[in-house]
This record gives sequence, C-alpha cells and structure tokens, in this order.
Amino acid sequence: MHGEYFRSKTDDIAEEQARRFFEERRRKLGTAPYVNYQGNISMILEERGNAALDSFRQACEEAGVTCETCQVTGNVPRCIVEKGELADLIVMGAYAHGEWREAILGGVTHYMLDHADLPLLMRH
Repeated sequence: MHGEYFRSKTDDIAEEQARRFFEERRRKLGTAPYVNYQGNISMILEERGNAALDSFRQACEEAGVTCETCQVTGNVPRCIVEKGELADLIVMGAYAHGEWREAILGGVTHYMLDHADLPLLMRH
C-alpha cells in the first residue's frame, strides 16, 4: 500500500472541473491558456485595436475628414505626445478614474495637458 496512489471520486471531480475551466479559457481566448500567454494577449489586443482604428477611420472617411491612425505599444501618454509631434491637432477622450487612482498611477489627461506642445481637443 505504501507508495501507491489511490484515486478518489473527489480527485475525478477536481480533474473534470480543471479540464472544463481550461477549455472555457481556450474558447474565450482562442488559444490554450498559459501557452505563449503574453504573445496571445498581445495579438488579441492588437487585433481589437486595429478593428477600433478601422472603424474610426471609416467614420472619418464617410464624413469627408482626412484621418491618419496608427497603433503603438508603450506608455500611453508618452506615445500620444511622441506621435502627436507631427500632427496639427490631437483629438482624444478624457475621463477621470478617481483621485486615489490618479494620484498613484497618474492620468493620461493630466500628462497630455502638461506635456503636449500642440493643440488638444478633448471630450469629457
């Protein structure tokens, strides 16, 4: 008996629940969880970002507005300021997260107001 492994009904139930959990994650992510997780998340975010940019670009074209979009990765406010250096105007949404969160993490809106050297159009 020593060294032998006995499976119980509880073991079978736990194994089945784990299998279902990972299958559900795989369906939602379109990939197996934890297999190249960061790469898969980056790919999903890039696809969603491109879809949002395509939608915005199409709306601008339909309204007869010239629009150039790009997707970059990094510190959000710094990327906006750097990309905006070649633009005539930066258009962006602005919203608050709460005093504590902004005090700890900072806010994109405040950063833009402090660091952008060109006109900003913000919608709150």
